[in-house]
Amino acid sequence: MSEPTSFERRQPDTSGPPRPNRLARSMRDIAIAFSRPRLWVFLGWRDFTVSFDRSHAGLVWSLVQPIVWISAVYIFLGPAFAEEGRNYLLYLSLGVALFFYLSTVIAGGSSVFLKNKGIIQNVPMPLFVLPLRHAASAASQLVLHLLIPACVFLATSETFSWTMLLALPALALIVFSAAFVSAGMGLIGARFGDFQFVVTALMRVMMFVTPIFWYPQDREGAVRAIAATYNPLAHLIDIVRTPLMGELPSLQNIVGAGLTIGLSIMVGGAIFVFGRRNIIRWI
Repeated sequence: MSEPTSFERRQPDTSGPPRPNRLARSMRDIAIAFSRPRLWVFLGWRDFTVSFDRSHAGLVWSLVQPIVWISAVYIFLGPAFAEEGRNYLLYLSLGVALFFYLSTVIAGGSSVFLKNKGIIQNVPMPLFVLPLRHAASAASQLVLHLLIPACVFLATSETFSWTMLLALPALALIVFSAAFVSAGMGLIGARFGDFQFVVTALMRVMMFVTPIFWYPQDREGAVRAIAATYNPLAHLIDIVRTPLMGELPSLQNIVGAGLTIGLSIMVGGAIFVFGRRNIIRWI
């Protein structure tokens, strides 16, 4: 039998099973990460509570900022925006709690991989655990902040309505999509170092553009009309807040929130698929 030529020796061995493609590897990463909820739920809760470990008041400090915001807006802007027959304080407290949550998901997600550089380089674990960890941390904050509108609900003698239960599936979908938003934003932030600062500055402006302390139905001026119609954060907030106010969400809110959640999952997932293998080089 003749010896193999140098060209034949350089050919790869294709007799074994084919290597999984980029999509398959990314989907496997996501599936394994989701299968370990005890890991990312614990780490997310720990991320949220660690900064309060040495304080005597503990998690109470997390409530200070939203309470100050709600109090200041209610005292100084409430007379201008409140409407007779509507619980403006409940409307405002729900809006602030939900916006703070979305802001944490988006702004914090833009640095989710950069701030975990050491873990990525040294710990063998699914990469998608990190966005899930951030999403769990933001959800922990939301649960605590929702205690404020719950207290307002009780203090203002509001009555329970079965319509309020519609907020649960809407909130569940938003929380689920938060991991994909964090993954997409985090990979962009890893690739472009200035991205996280741009996002943080933008979210501060969005607090005034989003109908948090003014009603979407009150569309005085072109800017408010555009914000109430085309701002995706407005739809995400109202799809949860409106049922909790005892009202049915509008078709515009349902369609807008559905499109926002669907696109967030698809775009965030696509960015994760195409950017996952470059994360080591980018960070």
